[in-house]
Amino acid sequence: MNKIVNHLKNNLAIYLIILTCLLIIGISLFVTKKTPQEESIVDTSMFNVISLDETIKRFDEDEITFLVIGYKSCSATASYVQHLQYAQAKYGFQTYYLELDTIDESQMDQYNKLKEKLDMEYNFQGTVNKFGEFIGSTPMTVIIKDHKMAFGYIGTINSDTLGNLTKMYDLATQE
Repeated sequence: MNKIVNHLKNNLAIYLIILTCLLIIGISLFVTKKTPQEESIVDTSMFNVISLDETIKRFDEDEITFLVIGYKSCSATASYVQHLQYAQAKYGFQTYYLELDTIDESQMDQYNKLKEKLDMEYNFQGTVNKFGEFIGSTPMTVIIKDHKMAFGYIGTINSDTLGNLTKMYDLATQE
């Protein structure tokens, strides 16, 4: 028994290190952390989700279109959707949503056509260019009126501003 006690006293530091390592491994196995993609899935249930072709066709329609372009895994888009859903319910306008992740290489001609239609000059983070050149920076809000881009903004817009914007472009049907 004295041999065991002496052995434990002499090797206490080693046993504490091993115990600490096992504890850290155990905690890391049982504690899961959500990835950013899991946290920021965009809820498009209240929107009219449209394809790239349908988006381009919106420029041929006489109806004024409120279009949002985003990525389903973009945290800024996910945050913006909350404001959009509230404003859409309060002011009664329809949101069309284009998911950029659905565009593949076979659609590059259509993609470039959309970029050409997003032709307003826009200043994004100190760079001035056509709005379409910034596709990929999301969320993008576009209003299509009279067969052309009438408004564009990159980033989130709060609910009150969305209300004013949709009223100004005759999209709001309530309040």
